[in-house]
Amino acid sequence: MKIKTRIATIILSSALCLLPLLSLASGTASLTLVPQTGSYKSGQTFNVTIYADPAGGSMDTVRVKLSFSPDSLEIENFSMNPIFSYQAGANGFDNAKGTFSWGAGIPGGTKIANNFGTIAFKAKKQDSAQISINQDSLVLSAGQNQFNGQESSATYNLLATVNAPASTGAEKIAKQPATAQPAAGPETALANTDNNALEPQIETKIFAKNLTASLFDSLPFKIATWAWILLTFALVVIIAVKIINKNKKVKI
Repeated sequence: MKIKTRIATIILSSALCLLPLLSLASGTASLTLVPQTGSYKSGQTFNVTIYADPAGGSMDTVRVKLSFSPDSLEIENFSMNPIFSYQAGANGFDNAKGTFSWGAGIPGGTKIANNFGTIAFKAKKQDSAQISINQDSLVLSAGQNQFNGQESSATYNLLATVNAPASTGAEKIAKQPATAQPAAGPETALANTDNNALEPQIETKIFAKNLTASLFDSLPFKIATWAWILLTFALVVIIAVKIINKNKKVKI
């Protein structure tokens, strides 16, 4: 009898120990941080978006609990996706402790993965900072937690800001070596001729050439040319006919 009692006690104790884990991992819904990696300068603000995915099921209420490095990061603000139209209580964040907790719901629920909201973080110093979704976050469907209980982490490389002195350009000028210039000969003088002085002459020649070509190719010129040819041909024919008729009269 004592052995059965001890076995029952061990089973009950094990069940009680596993109950919190079972309640946390009772479904397949997930919470994810995007982006999960990145590099940002000290003093820079960057956005991290939280995505809730019911993974084939449904969800009507989400409670996201985050922890982050308070020495390296601080939250400036949080923007909720308007689809989560009603807010739960006890929402807020603590930059001193590095904690964030926010809950909200969708009337009627949804089976579609959605952006829960976006947190604006500010990098405080050079470091490797981490943000993690806690295992006690919730993705509820009709009061049942569907969150898979898997912790989602994101790690960011925070860089130091180095302000380089502004260059005036005088140093570059001083460091440039002097370049020897060739002696001015006929070819050099031609190469150095002012292009602005040559352009009017070139344009005049091109214009005259184009004007002559356009006159010869114009329709009135072509008509006048053909008329002159026809008139000349007609005069030649008339003269030839007169000569023939005159010779006939002489023979008679």
